[in-house]
Amino acid sequence: MSKYIGSSAVNLSTTSADVTGNADIDGNLTVGGNLTVSGTTITVDHATAQTVDLGDGNDLQIYHTGSTSYIEDAGQGNLLIKTDGAKIALQDGSGNNMLQARTNGAVELAYLGVNKLATTSTGIDVTG
Repeated sequence: MSKYIGSSAVNLSTTSADVTGNADIDGNLTVGGNLTVSGTTITVDHATAQTVDLGDGNDLQIYHTGSTSYIEDAGQGNLLIKTDGAKIALQDGSGNNMLQARTNGAVELAYLGVNKLATTSTGIDVTG
């Protein structure tokens, strides 16, 4: 059976619904099976409480309390941050590096964006 929402066709059956174009849903959408998103952006906005359940309970939490933002491993095991890129960096709001961990290389600690301590193949370099 086909229904039309605006100029977009929605094909409804007992097993599937195909939407061509945009679909605006006012209310709740419950998906009992898999949901595949083939675009590049998912936006969650204008909600009092925003939760994304990744299927592993509350072990990994990303949240904001109104004054502080958190990334928290609240379960068992370790929190691993991995990269295939050149480095992992922590920066301040101005883009100044605070910490850089280079792939197969140095770990650098900075003060106001200027490196002060770095690991090397023979030990450490201290500046200042």
